[in-house]
Amino acid sequence: MRSANGMDARTLPPPSRTSPGHRLHRPGPGLDHRSARSLPSALARRYRSGLWPLVLPRPVPSLPESRHTLTHRLAGAMIRRRTWCRRPVVGKPVMLVELFQAPLSLLASVVVGGIGARLASRLHFPSPAVIGSMLAVGLISSAGLSLPGLLPVLRSGIGVAVGAVLGVRVSLDLFGQLRFMAGPAVVVSAWAVATGLLGGHLLAVFANMTQATALFAATPGGIAEMTLAAASFGAHTPTVAALQLTRLVGVLLTVSALVNGRGRQAPAATVPASGQVAGLATTLTLLGVAAAGGLFLQSQGVPAGTIIGAMVATAAAGVGTKSEWRFHPAIIHWSQVGVGMIVGLSFTAETFMQLATLVLPALLLNVVMVASGVGLAHLLHRWTGWDMVTCLLASAPAGISQMGILSETVGADVCVVSLLHVVRLVTVIGVLLPLLGAVVP
Repeated sequence: MRSANGMDARTLPPPSRTSPGHRLHRPGPGLDHRSARSLPSALARRYRSGLWPLVLPRPVPSLPESRHTLTHRLAGAMIRRRTWCRRPVVGKPVMLVELFQAPLSLLASVVVGGIGARLASRLHFPSPAVIGSMLAVGLISSAGLSLPGLLPVLRSGIGVAVGAVLGVRVSLDLFGQLRFMAGPAVVVSAWAVATGLLGGHLLAVFANMTQATALFAATPGGIAEMTLAAASFGAHTPTVAALQLTRLVGVLLTVSALVNGRGRQAPAATVPASGQVAGLATTLTLLGVAAAGGLFLQSQGVPAGTIIGAMVATAAAGVGTKSEWRFHPAIIHWSQVGVGMIVGLSFTAETFMQLATLVLPALLLNVVMVASGVGLAHLLHRWTGWDMVTCLLASAPAGISQMGILSETVGADVCVVSLLHVVRLVTVIGVLLPLLGAVVP
């Protein structure tokens, strides 16, 4: 075959380093003129063997048909070789960052939560493991840290751990007290319905909110449950989430301060005389039983199913074997840190921006909720004879995980606190939400 200047193409010398097109014509690493000339036949063999899609991930650039010199053939072979046979490596670091972003964020949350709990303990905060981790993780969460993929898994894991810690405190003596707890449970349930309706009415009147937004923001239920229910009724979900978070944080700080003011110190480093510390094998067994019970109720759609299922399963295992176990203080401590982390991860920059316009409604809601909870605690204390700390924790309008783990921390009656909060939550989800659906237009 003759080239454009009449010479045999096979006898053409390679392009010199001074030629203008040297950068384009120069063969790449490991590619000489012979291998470049045999490249199309290799591609043809790949095409016949069915491997064509693997070497052609994108359209192939073509050369002008009028250029048939050997140099242009070599340039075309180089373009094809670099396009077909080399996959880009630019995306690999990005993929690795995306792959490890969630675990690194989780590790950062755990480290920051532990540091916050340590600092809060040094500063003598009430319930330092919960409050310190909540404030520290909330600070970095509002700065942009998020766990979109791992947050449900983390919430379930913390729920199982908290349920297991509460479940081992259940003993046979609890069944003898159940008949005396029916009346207080009814009172707590009625209080939850009444405070939700009263707080919603006050927000609608004084904060100029829609009826749906005000009622769901004031209902003492979980943040996730109330926000999802508010979205289904057409309420303003950012306002609902911000006020629910404000209520939870305000109740945690207030109740912790009240309990600490009564001189009840956290016995986290002590082991009760009624039980022995579980060994490694027993701890893993109890956590496995708790995980099975918690995940089962969660799969059935039960509100707070992980905590309730884990608590019931662990209690059944302890009562069935007539054994009284206590988890190692480190497990109790990190369960408290995890509870604070879950609350702190709810903090976002949008939440604070929303709260900037809701300062007065948030203060009004917190005053109503805390005052009514303290009044209910005094009523339960006079009626049942329970100690005031147990009554404060049982009547606080907060979640079962927060109040349950605080009751473990301050040495209150865990069974009473957990049972009354379960009844309140079931009443809110099963009774108050349908009632709100009938009231909200």
